[in-house]
Amino acid sequence: MRFDRIRDHRPVRTGFSILDSRIRFGNYFHLMREIVHLHNGWIARVPALDVKTLLGIHVYEDATFVRRIRQHLRDLEVTGTFPSAPGDGLKVVLEALNSYKTWEEYVAAIYSVIKPGLMDAWESHFTAGDPLLNEPSQRLIARFMQITAQHISGGIGLLESLHQLGHDVSSRVQEAGSHMRTLWSRIGNDFGNSPLAVGEKYQPVAKPRLQAPRREDFITVEAQSKPQTFMLGLRECMLEPEEAAFNERARVVLHAQLAEQIVWAEIYAVTSHENPQASWEFHEALSRLVWDKIRHAQAIDKFLGSLGGGWGSQPVDVSHFSAAAALGTKERLAYIAKKHDMDADRAAVMRDRLKDRNQHYLANILDHLTAEADSHRRVCVTLTDHLTPAK
Repeated sequence: MRFDRIRDHRPVRTGFSILDSRIRFGNYFHLMREIVHLHNGWIARVPALDVKTLLGIHVYEDATFVRRIRQHLRDLEVTGTFPSAPGDGLKVVLEALNSYKTWEEYVAAIYSVIKPGLMDAWESHFTAGDPLLNEPSQRLIARFMQITAQHISGGIGLLESLHQLGHDVSSRVQEAGSHMRTLWSRIGNDFGNSPLAVGEKYQPVAKPRLQAPRREDFITVEAQSKPQTFMLGLRECMLEPEEAAFNERARVVLHAQLAEQIVWAEIYAVTSHENPQASWEFHEALSRLVWDKIRHAQAIDKFLGSLGGGWGSQPVDVSHFSAAAALGTKERLAYIAKKHDMDADRAAVMRDRLKDRNQHYLANILDHLTAEADSHRRVCVTLTDHLTPAK
């Protein structure tokens, strides 16, 4: 007995052999790994909060792509070093991406050339693949295209805003895009088919260590003589009986917490970037932590706006970044874990008090930050095991 509904009636396609798929996914791996590496390197070097946010969201999604590509390469019987090294054409592109001196040039190359080029390669891969023999690859590629289309949309919006900043910035953006377009065209119509350098190894190169993160010109950066924890700040807010006074104090407390979330995202990002030799588990975990901090910063920023506040309305403190940057990686991870040790019991009491005062969203912020702190502390404790890649 045969059921017509479950029979595949799509046309038979030649599709890709196992070797073809290995080459294609090998090229995807090298390009995506470099993008994650460089995004993490630029997050602390970009002054604008919106651009940090864009890169912070994209870097985690791209990091999950790399993990899934690695897993698929194992399914394709690729073992040992992943997977040889990029060929000459792609290697020139990767070196150029690492050579840009300004973040504007970098994002111009990524969002006007590299990610659209990836989309073209994935579309060719998806269209030519056999729907049954290549179905695992097809499913991955479909998901990659969906997310990357969103990345390109956000990136193009960013580039359009850069073109409005004056001739100097606009010229640099155009030149970087044109330069990368020339290099990319030399690879050929479909970079997925580019030959790999079999038997060779390739490792991304880290930028010089950064001592302090960049901030926009309108932001006042100063070290706080008496750093205040989020919990203590909320407790002081609760002492205000009037809503107006509560909101005024809450704006200061939330702005400080917003600034702190951004700093931790930058610390995680540079820690990944400065250790290209570490296992992929190390980089993906840190990219996830970057995303956690970025999205919680977004939530705080949104709520701060509802109270009449805004980013830059208060001085910001970046001392945690400077302290962490001065440490070796193992010591830095221990420092982060220590700073993320939050008293969950006291946080639960404060959360309930906030809800009693109808501050439900603020209570939820505290709730999520408490859970995040415990999760990040545990992750940082275990990350030292991944500083050296598995043999």
